[in-house]
Amino acid sequence: MWIEQDQYIHVTLIRTILEAKENLTKYNFNLCIYHLNKMLPVDLECIHLIQDIPILFIGQVHTYTMMDKLLNLGVIAFIENNPSHDQLIWTIRNVLNGISVLPVALLKQLHHREGVMDYVVLNNKERSILECIAEGKSNKELAVIFCVSQRTVEYYLTNIFNKFEVHSRLEAVVAAKNRGMINV
Repeated sequence: MWIEQDQYIHVTLIRTILEAKENLTKYNFNLCIYHLNKMLPVDLECIHLIQDIPILFIGQVHTYTMMDKLLNLGVIAFIENNPSHDQLIWTIRNVLNGISVLPVALLKQLHHREGVMDYVVLNNKERSILECIAEGKSNKELAVIFCVSQRTVEYYLTNIFNKFEVHSRLEAVVAAKNRGMINV
């Protein structure tokens, strides 16, 4: 799986999150290759927070929820374990050119998966509001937190309810948790 350095690709091998934090704050990288067996999934979130770079994920993705979480963390390409050298270089070049890569097997699995929930797109404020609701915050508390009126909070809640096709705060939180959209 190792990438030979050539005139187009320079590789920095990082084995721990401490190394990642140190290197990502000192240097700019064009791509992060994350191998599931080499780091913990929580480390991927740390990398995304330090430097906003595209991430190539190498490993098995077994659930829609896992894929959604990886996409939210900046993963734009997926490749199965133990890719050939040519597959890896091809994928890296595509990612560097802004092209997402998804293995056919994963695409078919997601397409044919029974019970896959509709994908819901939330903006950052709606996601934050849902997380606060899951923590038990009231509309009045939300208005203070987000520096808006209670009516504006109600407007956001109505939009969230419509997107999830639900009628209550609890239903919205459950729907978001089931889709892996909030981490509360």
